[in-house]
Amino acid sequence: MSRHSNRRISGFILVLTLLASCNTALERRTISGPDIAPAPVSDIDSYAQRFLNALQPRSFAESREYCGFFVANRDGQVVGTAPRAGTADSCVAGFIPANAIASYHTHGGYLPNYFNEVPSISDAVSAMDVELDDYVSTPGGRFWRVDGDTGTAITLCGRGCLAQDPIFRPDPRNPIGVRYTLDQLRALQS
Repeated sequence: MSRHSNRRISGFILVLTLLASCNTALERRTISGPDIAPAPVSDIDSYAQRFLNALQPRSFAESREYCGFFVANRDGQVVGTAPRAGTADSCVAGFIPANAIASYHTHGGYLPNYFNEVPSISDAVSAMDVELDDYVSTPGGRFWRVDGDTGTAITLCGRGCLAQDPIFRPDPRNPIGVRYTLDQLRALQS
């Protein structure tokens, strides 16, 4: 059985999981994606960084998450799907395209009492459920990749490497590491 044979079912479960975790009605609209030239699939980290960096200002201005997928086009290049609007703390990307190679989402705008500088445990579990790496950008301008096999979150570049919310203020009480296992994310966010 291939690693991605259950994507459609897992995608449906991901949608249900995200809907269940959200107490507000989700806006299911898409916006035009950033105008980022496709890149070879082998360059997905770099492409994802440019794509999310271009999406950050809108995410901050609206204080909402945006999400979608990175797919391999017919030329073997990675492109981002049109971003879908979420809420301040969640986003539903929809069903997983057959040619998906990763997912992505922003963490919205800076909220002083919301710990969103690291991927959430839900982000990690969802990545594992659908067996796709997930790229995450934060209000502090951090860029993460969550491994779809293990749920481990790895910083690809630290604070300020992506566009940063102008009102962002680091919290010295919560230093941010560069790598978190699934168990460490659970402990951090419990």
